[in-house]
Amino acid sequence: MKKMSFKLKLSSILLVVAFSTNAFAVGFTTSVNGFISNGDGTVTNTNTGLIWQACMVGMTWDNTNRTCLGDPTAMSWDAAMKLSSNFAGKTDWRVPNIVELNSIVDVRKFYPAINNALFPNAQRSGSNLFCSSTTFAGNEDRIWFMGPGSGGIWQDLKDSHDCAVYLVRGNTAPISLRLTDFSDNNDGTATHVTTGLTWQRCSVGQTWNPGGFCDGRATTFTYDDAAKLTSNFAGQTDWRLPTHYELRTIVDYSSVQPATNSIVFPYTPNASFWTITESAESSKYAWFVNFDVGYGDPYNNPKSKLYAARLVRGTLLSAEKSSSTVNNTNSTTSGNVDLTPTINANLGSVKMGSDLTYTATVTNKGTATANNVSLIYMMPPRWTNYSSLPSGCSVNGANVTCSLGSVNAGSSVSNSITVNYSRRGATSVGALVKTDNDTNNSNNMSRIITTITKY
Repeated sequence: MKKMSFKLKLSSILLVVAFSTNAFAVGFTTSVNGFISNGDGTVTNTNTGLIWQACMVGMTWDNTNRTCLGDPTAMSWDAAMKLSSNFAGKTDWRVPNIVELNSIVDVRKFYPAINNALFPNAQRSGSNLFCSSTTFAGNEDRIWFMGPGSGGIWQDLKDSHDCAVYLVRGNTAPISLRLTDFSDNNDGTATHVTTGLTWQRCSVGQTWNPGGFCDGRATTFTYDDAAKLTSNFAGQTDWRLPTHYELRTIVDYSSVQPATNSIVFPYTPNASFWTITESAESSKYAWFVNFDVGYGDPYNNPKSKLYAARLVRGTLLSAEKSSSTVNNTNSTTSGNVDLTPTINANLGSVKMGSDLTYTATVTNKGTATANNVSLIYMMPPRWTNYSSLPSGCSVNGANVTCSLGSVNAGSSVSNSITVNYSRRGATSVGALVKTDNDTNNSNNMSRIITTITKY
C-alpha cells in the first residue's frame, strides 16, 4: 500500500491511500477523446470504466446506421429511479449520479453540450433536464439536474421538472471528497492523488497559516482579471486558473457551505469561483463553480461578474494513467482493521444559539484491534461555539480531535459534543475516524446536514 501524510491543523495523521483500478475522482471528467463508441449502442469512458447507453431512454438504437431513433421519454424523477433495462446483454443499467452525469458534458458544445458523435441526436432531449440519482445535501426533497443546453448543473425539487435519462453501468463514482484523496505537501498546497493536480489550499486573497488555516478574505475578480492570475507560492511559479473540468474535481456533493472538503481547503467561502473555460455559446460568458452548494453553469454568466479564484498547477491525469500507482481497497486478509463512523444529532431544537448535541459512533468492522484511534469532528468555521466536550478532545479551529484509544474487533465506541451556532443556514458536520492500521480508508467519513433557523 502507498502511504502519505496529511496534516490536519496542528496534528499529523498517517493515511493509507487505496484506490480501485478505475479510480474516479469527484467531479472528474475527460474530453471526448476519453470515450469510445463500442458500435453496439454503448459508449465506454476509458478513464473511469463507466459504460453508457448511447441513446436516451425511450429512443431506439439503429445498429445499421449507428444512430438513435425516435424521441426520449420525459418522466418524473420517481419514475426514473424505478427504471430497469436489458440492453447490450447487460441488466445492471442505472440512473447516473451527478458526478457521473457531469462526466459526459462536452464544454466545447452548446445545445446540446454533449457530443453527438458519441450520443447521437442528443439534442432531442429538448427542454427536458437530465436526471441524476443524487439528492441535494441541503434538502433531501431536491435533486441534482443537468441542463441539456449548457451542461450546467443545479438542484431543484424532485417533481419540478420532467427528465430525460441516460443510463450507465459500472462502479459507482463517489460523490464525497475524501481526505485520503489528497496528499498534504506541508506548504499550503495539497496534491490530488487521482488527478495529479496540486492545489493552493487557500483562495486567492487569503494567506496560508502553517497552523492549518487560511487567514483573511478571498478576493473577487472579473473573468479577465482572474484569467491573468499567477502566483509565486510554495516555491513554484506555474500556478494558474483551473479549467471547468479541473475545478469540478474538488466539489463534494455530500456537503454544503462549503461544498468541498473543509479540512483540505479550510475557510473556503460560500461563493462562486471562476474557471478558465469559456462558454461554447458566447465568448462573453464563462464557466464558474459555486462552492456554497456545488452548482455550476456558463449560461448567461457574463465575464464582468465578480467571483473568487483558487489556483492550481500540474496536468490533469486520467484515472487510467494513474491506475498503475494505486492498489485495491477490498482487503480480505485476516487480522485487518476496518473503522467506520456514523454521526447523528438531537434535532429537537436547531434554532440559532440553541445547544445541539452530535454523537459519533466508531465501529471496527475488522477482525483485529484498532490502536491509537482518533475521531475528528469537522465543524463549520468561525460560527461554531462549543458548550461541552468529553475528556480527550481538543478544539483546533474548525476541528475537534478526540482520542478514543483502542477499538476492539466487532465493537463500537461513541462520543458526543455539544455546540451552538451564531449563524443560521444549512451546514455540513463531518466525523472522520483515523488509525495507523486501517486497511479500508473508503468508509472513514460520515456527514450530517443541519439547518439552523433564526426563530
